[in-house]
Amino acid sequence: MIYDEKRPLFKAPGVKDIRAGKARKTVNDYGARTIDGLEYDEYLEIRSNFSILPEGYRNARHFLKKGPQLDVRVPDTMEACKKEKKGISARIREGLKRAPCNRKYRGYGWSEIDSGQHKIFALTDIITGLELFAAVRQCLTNEEISVNDYGQRCAATVPSKSGGESHLVDFVGMPTETSDNVFADGVNMKMHCDCKANVYHGALNTKYKQGENRVCDHLAAGYFAVAKEKLAEKRPRIQQNPIPVPKCRLLQFNDKLTNNVIKRRFADGRADTLSETEREILLWEYVQFKGPDKCFWFDEGALGSVKRAMVYAIRRSAKEQGI
Repeated sequence: MIYDEKRPLFKAPGVKDIRAGKARKTVNDYGARTIDGLEYDEYLEIRSNFSILPEGYRNARHFLKKGPQLDVRVPDTMEACKKEKKGISARIREGLKRAPCNRKYRGYGWSEIDSGQHKIFALTDIITGLELFAAVRQCLTNEEISVNDYGQRCAATVPSKSGGESHLVDFVGMPTETSDNVFADGVNMKMHCDCKANVYHGALNTKYKQGENRVCDHLAAGYFAVAKEKLAEKRPRIQQNPIPVPKCRLLQFNDKLTNNVIKRRFADGRADTLSETEREILLWEYVQFKGPDKCFWFDEGALGSVKRAMVYAIRRSAKEQGI
């Protein structure tokens, strides 16, 4: 994404922008390995008869709503969580490590023990949330993320990446140092945003009796902001991390999906940029290709490492603006 102070917070390049000044790379394989090998001055044009979406789905939205996810295995009871003493970060990491190769996912998730509601985390939302948080922290925008810290309950006001409005995010039951059962809190933490992401993506997924909550980019940005606030102010820190921090390697690959890849979609040869769903699928392919430890920080102390990923995001923004 390119930061533009005169337009919405993040401006994605169009087809003309991607083609401009770049050499077209001709290949027969359009997978993550090929895209990862693209140079800054190269672009890839995926042919129209190659589908990134798996068969059986009407369109991208249908896949985001009904497609397969990486199931994170969590205990059935609060007592079992406390007995096993395994954090949600470790559970996510284990899930990513056991994920079969070439499986196309819409995100990772699990169902809360106490409420039964299902949470789904998309990699695209985590990355956009980190970049949104980074842009605000480095004052690349006049917007700000304001945090209200009440211990295990925190709220934040997060600007929209499209600009002009803000969203209220709320976290209840955060797994902090003061928690009685920090392992269960990591699974059960409630996360809510007043944006329309769940309406668009179909919150009432019929597969889950208690519905599904999509953890949007505003929630990711707000979560990173709350984590940094607790670190900076030396308040009880978050001990379990349900949102692993993307490493620079993963951010760079996402850059290539956004800035160096287009797809032919029309009979007359016209092309378009990749959709959010197509980027999600290719990001998962990349994680499976490189391995989760090369793409994320998982350890609970990784919340302090947000700064490292944040610095990269800012350097990239500055480079694209010619600063």
